[in-house]
Amino acid sequence: MPADLISDVWEHSPCKNSELLLLLAIADGADAQGITHSSVAALARKARLSSRQVQRLLRVLEKKGELTSTFGGGHGIPNLYRVTSGVDGVTSGVDGVTRKAKSSVAPLSDETWPGLRDLILSFGLPLEYLDDDNWWNATSHAVGGINMHVLDREFGKIEAYLIEHPRKRPQPRGWKRFVRTWLQKAHEYERKYHGRSA
Repeated sequence: MPADLISDVWEHSPCKNSELLLLLAIADGADAQGITHSSVAALARKARLSSRQVQRLLRVLEKKGELTSTFGGGHGIPNLYRVTSGVDGVTSGVDGVTRKAKSSVAPLSDETWPGLRDLILSFGLPLEYLDDDNWWNATSHAVGGINMHVLDREFGKIEAYLIEHPRKRPQPRGWKRFVRTWLQKAHEYERKYHGRSA
């Protein structure tokens, strides 16, 4: 898929110069959904740019709708980027108009994630902010795969943590990042100390 995605970027992206170079560098390591994991430093090396340039260009590319990014939260956890050029029916924008997928938020599917809605609600987590099939698929990819057993265990830890630290409860827009970062840290801990996925 990277070759097809790179071809789509060349053909459809309105970007030029360093913007295009960085987008191609991200697309080069992407999977079939246009998703790749990388640090800013790694992208800087690959695109022959400074880290500061990469950070600035990432904001520009997001604003243009060329990609979306989810930051890893530090401690060696890579960022997740999704190239939107030519992926999943993304339509091209003109003159800086943001490009949007036909369905940017897909509600949770019982076929893909059976029982996940019930599990979220059973631990008192806000379904209205986590009811997104696409996000769960990307998050699962980011942490090397997750299952209901892992989520049951980690949601329990999240619930206990928030009871003990009520001031740390995320704002509405921060729930996805909070849960993804939590799951990524759990995955990294299991991989580092037990040699297995969370």
